Amino acid sequence: MRRALIVLCTALLAGCLGYTTYPPTEGQWASADVNSPTAEQVMATALRRVVSLYPPPGPLDASPRLAIQGPRGLSALRCDRLARAVGMGAVPLTPESEGLPRYSVKELRVRGARAEVDIFRPVYRTLGKVEWQMITVELHGGLSPWSVQRVHERVVGAFEPPIPYYRPDETIEEQSQPEAPGEEIKDG
Repeated sequence: MRRALIVLCTALLAGCLGYTTYPPTEGQWASADVNSPTAEQVMATALRRVVSLYPPPGPLDASPRLAIQGPRGLSALRCDRLARAVGMGAVPLTPESEGLPRYSVKELRVRGARAEVDIFRPVYRTLGKVEWQMITVELHGGLSPWSVQRVHERVVGAFEPPIPYYRPDETIEEQSQPEAPGEEIKDG
């Protein structure tokens, strides 16, 4: 009986924290919604860590300094909030910010209190040529603020970065939507 109760509580807790996988795969049972508060918090925490570990070249006081590319389907509101949460001169990727160093979220996996995010960062090795490095960030959180547990560097050039995806145009509903209490993004 006690074991059944533990299994039930674990399942309920995992359901509350969520299961998200992006990009979606055929037959997956996890959500592919990148606009959930959990997905936003996980991406913001992972991006902040990658940008702080591997800052873009150039003056520290420049603004804007880098462009953030969220996954396809991320709303304009979430794109803006994600860039603000990353800070450090980050702006959403748009045609106007395309010339800035780009940090891109390619994949996201949330499993209850654990998450992984694959982020591509630019690497400048030769004059004018950009190569890409995938960084996998492992996080823990859910009921507490998300925090980075591990950062895995992949070989530069081993993986293809995502195709540029610009911040979508705003809609009337997004312009008037207030930030919900409890959705504030905290650094982990």
